Amino acid sequence: MTVGSRWRGVLLGAVAWGCAAPLQAQETPATRQVEVRGSAAGERRESVAGRQVIDAAELTRHGDTRLADALRRVSGLVVSGSGAELSIRLDGMAAEQTLVLVNGEPVPRQQMLDALALGDVERIEIARGANVQWSGRGLAGTINIVTRRQARRAQRDLSLTLGAHFGRPIGQAELTLGDRDGRTSWRLGLTARGERERYPVEQRLRFADAQGNVRSAYRVHVEEAAHDDALTLTPLWQWSAADGRRLLAEAVLTVSRFQGAGEDERSEVQGERPRMQHDRLAYRHDRTFARMRVDGAWPLAGGARVAGALTASHGRRVQDSLLTGEDFDGIAVRDSTVDSTRQDDFLSGRASIEQRLGTAHTLVAGMQLESNRGREVRVQRERIPSWEPDLTDERYDATARSVAAYVQDDWLPDRQTTLSLGVRLERLTTRSEGNVFDGVSQQHRLSSPMLNAMWRPDALTQWQLGLSRAYRLPEPRDIMPRRWTRPENSSLVPDFFGNPDLRPESAWTLQAGWERRLADDARLTLGGVLRRIDDVVLRDLLLLNDRYLLRPVNQGRAWVISLQAGAQAAVAVPWVGDLSLKGGVTARASRVEALPGPDNRVPDQSPWELQLDAEHRPLAANAWSLNAAWRWRAATRAQVPGDRLLTRNATRSLDVSALWQATAVDRLRFSVSGISAADEVETTRRRVADGQDDLLSRTRREPRWRVQWMRPL
Repeated sequence: MTVGSRWRGVLLGAVAWGCAAPLQAQETPATRQVEVRGSAAGERRESVAGRQVIDAAELTRHGDTRLADALRRVSGLVVSGSGAELSIRLDGMAAEQTLVLVNGEPVPRQQMLDALALGDVERIEIARGANVQWSGRGLAGTINIVTRRQARRAQRDLSLTLGAHFGRPIGQAELTLGDRDGRTSWRLGLTARGERERYPVEQRLRFADAQGNVRSAYRVHVEEAAHDDALTLTPLWQWSAADGRRLLAEAVLTVSRFQGAGEDERSEVQGERPRMQHDRLAYRHDRTFARMRVDGAWPLAGGARVAGALTASHGRRVQDSLLTGEDFDGIAVRDSTVDSTRQDDFLSGRASIEQRLGTAHTLVAGMQLESNRGREVRVQRERIPSWEPDLTDERYDATARSVAAYVQDDWLPDRQTTLSLGVRLERLTTRSEGNVFDGVSQQHRLSSPMLNAMWRPDALTQWQLGLSRAYRLPEPRDIMPRRWTRPENSSLVPDFFGNPDLRPESAWTLQAGWERRLADDARLTLGGVLRRIDDVVLRDLLLLNDRYLLRPVNQGRAWVISLQAGAQAAVAVPWVGDLSLKGGVTARASRVEALPGPDNRVPDQSPWELQLDAEHRPLAANAWSLNAAWRWRAATRAQVPGDRLLTRNATRSLDVSALWQATAVDRLRFSVSGISAADEVETTRRRVADGQDDLLSRTRREPRWRVQWMRPL
């Protein structure tokens, strides 16, 4: 038996073992092979897992100031909303199924992403399988945001950005200071942001009986405007030694104020009138967020290495709002004030040891403790008692605690093959309680096994295979039997109500990838992901006490498949410079077994997505360099519980930017994002025995303009 055939047998045996026990994986283009040498095993582990990596240069080339705006151009990600309503979805799955980390640590998603300045980010890592060291809770995958750790000597960088969106101003100033002195380095970032935002939406609602006769129909013009101002401080201190000892402390502190007002105007009414013709909501959020992280690593005798980290964060939001409304006779029917205070506290500690076992194995084992607590006090006063007097003086307290242990073996059987096998065991306890519902407590014991394999038959080609199991616990909002109300309740605009009987979702993920490097700047990639989800969570529609409610429910098994193809190349154009081209296409399909076809797929999953990027680098040092990114996403159509059909139109967007090296130290970047972007059109159609309800919602899109000046001081 040859050496190659012997190790192919070993690889097949490892895959068979993976099918018998819970396993795990990830995915991405990786181009280097790392030998087993102490802490270098960590790099090899990332390589075999196959992560999609987006570096800082790619994130900042279009002049974005917010991390969320830069993520909108990343293939496979769908970013919507902002601030507290920010959501990030990976491969068309739900935002709750996507795990977001910062430097490998779970974070309060909306608060942390809103606080991070784009200049603080070194790279983004996307893994579509679970990871025993990160967490087993990335059902759709994991997005790990890696912040800048190293400071340049005598670093003094300043950037100013001005822009406009919907004719409203956008501004940001970012200052970074840093220095190095022997083994010690420090960095301090300061970001001030001010944005004026506008969200125009047109809605059309229609309620008809079984014969098609209109019972009620009307239009709603929604106009919302907001001021978002924030100040963020990001200090960092690091000490490192040549033998691998390292100690780092970093923090994020941000204060912000979000003031907004929205108006809904109903018109063109047929049949039965809605209760309100006009309503206006004015609100203010004062937010503070602080996060502190300390981590270190120490080498031990015998090639071992110990690492540990402690992370704590605290978020606080104080909100006050006023909602008023009048009927079609001009009589006030709504006058509500809501004052609330919410606190989110997070604490995490982890420790691990990495040990080299001979020349082919490196074993890593660790533990992680985590506590997450959210508290809210909400006081609502109705000056018109006939509206909703039951929603007053509410208190909520939700906690989630976990204890996890993991072990992973990184194995180098020969020079062409790398295997990584591991398992993560976790016990999680959640509890929600409040003054308007009985306490809800759940405990879960879950396992996340994984197998990753990489084979490099030659220096230019690599194959990857992964199998993993992940899970997702319901968020406190999902299991809290509290009602989140809408100004005008209907089957098309329902309230939200938590479900205390909700079970965790779990998923097996099988993924494969191939990469062929054609030259230093040219490569081809192919990849695929097959995912089986059990107890998938979707939102059902029900009628309770004459109000329509959306409630999350488990819907059995679902299947999701995704195929990706990508290519990139660099071309030298005479008298012009270098032109770098990159393109990718993704095809997706899914099926929810409990729902009737033919559109019983995962909601909001686009079946096709195409992305093209071009970057021009000039020959002359002071000439313009140009960037362009074009993205097209196909329309979606999905049947969901409650006999509802959800559709979303195809979207497209073109972003362009130009960078000019004005002087030896000054750079100017002009950028426009969202050129020729189509308005977003969403429809909801609900069929019932006595008729059909329809909602069409059109959100207007406009380009965002920016000019950015950058200079080292």
